[in-house]
Amino acid sequence: MIGNIMDSEYRSRVLIFSLAYFPVVGGAEIAVKEITDRLGDSFDFDLVTLQFNKSHLVQEVIGSVNVYRIGGSKAFFPIKAFFLANRLHRLKSYRISWSIMAAYAGFAALFFKLLNPKIPFLLTLQEGDSEKHILNRVGVFYPLWRLIFKKSDYIQVISQYLADFARRYGATCPVEVVPNGVSLEKFKIRSTKSETNSNYKNSNVKTIITTSRLVYKNGIDTLIRAVALLKAKSYKLKAIIVGDGPDRSKLEQLARDLGIVDRIKFIGHVNPDRIPEYLSTADIFVRPSRSEGLGNSFLEAMAAGLPVVGTAVGGIPDFLTDGETGLFSKVDDPESLADKIDLLFTNAELYQGISENGKRLVYQKYSSDLVASRMKDIFRKITRVVKKETDILMAVGIYPPDIGGPAVHAKKLTLGFRQEGFGVKVVSYGDSASDEVAKVSRKIPSGLRHMVYFIKCFKLAWHCGIIYAHDATAAGLPAFIVAKILGKRFFIRVGGDILWERVVEKGERFISMHEYYARGLYLKDRPIMFQIIRLVLKGANKVVVTADMLKDIYINYYGLNPDNIIVILNPMPLRQVDIGNPNGFEAGIVLFAGRLVPYKNLTFLINVFDKVRQRLNKGKLYLIGDGPDKKNLESLAENSFSAMNINFFPPMSQSELFEKIKEAAVCVGPALTEFNPNFILESLSLGKPVLLSRENGLSVKLPEEFVFYATREGDLENKLVELIGDEKSYEKALKKITGINFRRDWANVLEDHLAVFGMKKNESFNVVNRSERF
Repeated sequence: MIGNIMDSEYRSRVLIFSLAYFPVVGGAEIAVKEITDRLGDSFDFDLVTLQFNKSHLVQEVIGSVNVYRIGGSKAFFPIKAFFLANRLHRLKSYRISWSIMAAYAGFAALFFKLLNPKIPFLLTLQEGDSEKHILNRVGVFYPLWRLIFKKSDYIQVISQYLADFARRYGATCPVEVVPNGVSLEKFKIRSTKSETNSNYKNSNVKTIITTSRLVYKNGIDTLIRAVALLKAKSYKLKAIIVGDGPDRSKLEQLARDLGIVDRIKFIGHVNPDRIPEYLSTADIFVRPSRSEGLGNSFLEAMAAGLPVVGTAVGGIPDFLTDGETGLFSKVDDPESLADKIDLLFTNAELYQGISENGKRLVYQKYSSDLVASRMKDIFRKITRVVKKETDILMAVGIYPPDIGGPAVHAKKLTLGFRQEGFGVKVVSYGDSASDEVAKVSRKIPSGLRHMVYFIKCFKLAWHCGIIYAHDATAAGLPAFIVAKILGKRFFIRVGGDILWERVVEKGERFISMHEYYARGLYLKDRPIMFQIIRLVLKGANKVVVTADMLKDIYINYYGLNPDNIIVILNPMPLRQVDIGNPNGFEAGIVLFAGRLVPYKNLTFLINVFDKVRQRLNKGKLYLIGDGPDKKNLESLAENSFSAMNINFFPPMSQSELFEKIKEAAVCVGPALTEFNPNFILESLSLGKPVLLSRENGLSVKLPEEFVFYATREGDLENKLVELIGDEKSYEKALKKITGINFRRDWANVLEDHLAVFGMKKNESFNVVNRSERF
């Protein structure tokens, strides 16, 4: 079979491992064919699969793919596929190996990778089964299965759910969400149902459809029970079930037991090309899934103009927004599903809106042409991943699940670098276990803890070309020493000033950072620490800071070359302005979120709020966070006039914080000095009025009425009284604040970092990756 293969003109050759392929068809197989058909002009594709039926040819060409089939059982497929792949590789010299799912094909691809470590390994995750089911199926092969994720050079997943899944089980390579696409030309035969089909508007017969494999995970039993619940409605409901599977006999019996055989039509398996024909006969698409990798059948139905009803599981929330592009019902809840179906049949406006929104979404984001283009970018990027000189070691102080702005920043950059094709390793301090990050416990005594951090950096940096530290001491110093020993390029990001912060935290001097340096106190308080920081900063290829005011400090007092200091502002999340609680003025909530440390100037804020409360007899102060100053602040609040109206909250997730911001009337940043506070940026992005101290990197970008002196209580007091005490002033502030947008998102931040490293961003970045989730 192989001996007759003649080597064609050299192009990039991709070897695909897939347990099944045409004519054995599922969503994954269709996705591969849609991609390879469109990329056949740029790549040569060979595919190794199982011969499920002896009538299937051992070798044939399907579309743009040379298909090689192996006889025997599934159990021996990984070994037999591995041997065949190596024989093919000796003849064809593959540039990329590509596994479709991390199961049988994944094991074969893993063995191939272990023998051929220099060939980039791309793993595609299409898994739709529940996590529990997958782990039960893996069984004793669990350690080897996890190695599939660890040895992958790039992972493409069809949903965010599967991206998280990959990282949970050991993936440290780039993980990029590229959903399955829809061949839109197949669905142009149908317009939105509510506009063109008089049957929906006038007929008493309503039809729902599902195109699903008849297995437990797809919840077809829930659908049948929902149809039974709708039996008494004024309209006659029929359900078309397209698909086959091991549960078919059970489902047919269930329909008989419920007395609705006349309302359920089992079509069985149909050729995928006929799916649009069946969708065109229905009014609504329904699949009450118990688990789902993405749900391509939903996207096909949406492309055909059908409103869809699903469940909020797996990857479905990636495209289904309740009430906009579809409706969510509860899992395993026939009554909930029946209510959603009935709602669509009785609310023509909702039906039409969902139909149009769903179709628009698919045409904009889920076309097979767009997906193929994105996969082409991945094939190009993956060759860069295996070049270790482009790997990046992120040496950080905190990393999720630890809460805080620096942790979020480190995580976002890590994801962004990986999506751009860079291998990224992370070392951090922390006590929460993580396969993704090398953690150094904070319980280890100081000194020894930093030595352990140094050792972990040394091990991880061995094959990296860049080390990027996120502070100048705890993470920066060990990383700097490693960089010098190994001869690696060293970059550092500094978002604060530890010398000044420690002085203020100890209560020694309650002054701004500029005053601290201008008076030369940095040379008296911690001269050795100053020299260490100076050494690390001067030894860096580039120093990244978050505000011009910090750049000035490093130039004037640390003697750094201005050309080596790059200002990269934190992002202002580009969300739709959402003022949230329309009664924010009435509630008069004043909000702060951040670390409870002296330099944040919260004693000042509590004292000011107390006076405002006495003047207005309204308002509440919310303080969100934790830190060494918490007990002092709680004591101060308890002894104030406004004790009953000052509330402390523990640190919370970003989504929880956003909800608190929406409740507030105004968000306050009273710090003695601060550079680019995420809390204020997030508040601005949600259209919330802010008041900010003048010693702040953002203050120069705000109108004068939103800025105050951090040591003058009367200044902040008068501004707060005007904001939460006068409704017209508040409405004016709302209008002005919603017009402020710094036009910075995570895509900008990543782009700036790549420029600092002297690397170009991927050409498709602005098109496909410009989102806050990376």
